[in-house]
Amino acid sequence: MGYHILDVIINFFGQPEEISGALSYCYDYSGRSHLEDAATITCRYSNNQLHGSIRLNRYAESKREYFEVLGSNGMLTMQNGFIEIKDRKGNLLEQVEISDPLNKQKMFDFYFEQSSCPFFSEQHLNHHAVIVALIEQLYKRIR
Repeated sequence: MGYHILDVIINFFGQPEEISGALSYCYDYSGRSHLEDAATITCRYSNNQLHGSIRLNRYAESKREYFEVLGSNGMLTMQNGFIEIKDRKGNLLEQVEISDPLNKQKMFDFYFEQSSCPFFSEQHLNHHAVIVALIEQLYKRIR
C-alpha cells in the first residue's frame, strides 16, 4: 500500500533520505498475510528543511484522496480534480481545474512511444527501483 503516492512524492521532491512509519492491521488475516490496512509514512530529506507524512487507510468509511504541500509561503492542495494555491492566511490565490486527470489513452500512447527508447526504459525502471527500495527500507524499520 502506498506505492503510487510514493511515486508522486518522488516526482515532486526527489528521493527522501530517510523513511519511517507505522503499520496496522484491522483483521487477523491481514496481519498474517502482511497486507497492512493502515499506514503512516514519514519522509525526511537531507536539507532538514523538508519532511512530510503520508496517511493511508484501506478501510476508511469513504475514499478521499488529496495531496497537500505546506510551505513557507502558503499551501498547495490537489483534490477532486482541482489544484488550489493559498497564501499563509488561507486566502485562495489560484485554482486550476484538472480537465482530464485520468486520460488513459494519453498515458498508453506516451509509454508505447517511449518503449523503444532504451534510455527511457532504463530511466523508468530505475525510478521504480527507487520506490521499491524505499518501501523495503520502510518494512525493515517497522517489522
